[in-house]
Amino acid sequence: MKKFDESSPLISFPCHFPIKVIGGDDQDFYDATETIMIKHNQEFHPENLKKNSSKKGNYIALTLNLKVDSQKELDAIYNDFSRNNHFKFVL
Repeated sequence: MKKFDESSPLISFPCHFPIKVIGGDDQDFYDATETIMIKHNQEFHPENLKKNSSKKGNYIALTLNLKVDSQKELDAIYNDFSRNNHFKFVL
């Protein structure tokens, strides 16, 4: 069994990385998603998102497949989603 080397990166950049965001199924949620994507120069096409609704339809999960060039860029995107009150969870 190969030993884990803490000095080697877990992700090789650039890469495509999926981020799932969960929030209320309303226009503010979609607008906040678009704003964050544009801020980070990510293309935002609602038709390219994977969407799943909750059983009662109160929440929606969007899976965004992002092209990221560095860990710093990925961290900044996660931070923006995490700090915005339209998102309940960011995975």
